[in-house]
Amino acid sequence: MNKCFKTLSGPVAILLATLCATPGLASQDERGGAENESHASGSDHHSGNPSDDSQGHSDGKTALAATLGGTVQAGASGRVKLRQQTRATRFEAELRIPLPADALAIPDRAAAETATLSLTLSHADGTAYAECDFDLTKTKRNKRSGLVKAEYKIQISLRRGVLQERFGLCDTDLSTEGAQQGVPAVQAGDSATVTTDTNGAAFLQGAF
Repeated sequence: MNKCFKTLSGPVAILLATLCATPGLASQDERGGAENESHASGSDHHSGNPSDDSQGHSDGKTALAATLGGTVQAGASGRVKLRQQTRATRFEAELRIPLPADALAIPDRAAAETATLSLTLSHADGTAYAECDFDLTKTKRNKRSGLVKAEYKIQISLRRGVLQERFGLCDTDLSTEGAQQGVPAVQAGDSATVTTDTNGAAFLQGAF
């Protein structure tokens, strides 16, 4: 008779002794619990950090900008920028010129409206590859100072193969006869120069 029931006697003692002697019956719940813990820890092992998968992926965007400055005309300033995404490319330029602009032979609003201001883009080796013309968008007088500024813009975009010219226009291939209108293929290291037809002055420059 099993010693764990040695204090019992009769048929009941024999039955209980048989159950006690059967291996594993009393420990099945314990083994099941250990097995569940093993599966849970295995699940943790296979769950990687989701942020690791996203590292190194590019968002497909390119942005280049050039701040334009110079000493020819005091108060004149400008900025050019290119933003390229997967489905669209946008090229923008903006100028602000105080009036009168004596160094540019633009004395007033009427002269600002008829003047042609051009933006020439060149590669790092000095080769000009694109030329754009600005549109005068507005002239604005500061109420406090009384100073007047003329604002010129270029806004051109290419979206899904469709060219949109909101302000100004660009000839993107100066080596080909006639205007090849489009968005300039600006690269890092390129330069930008602004000139006016009123006296031929190159009065603003900048680099991307």
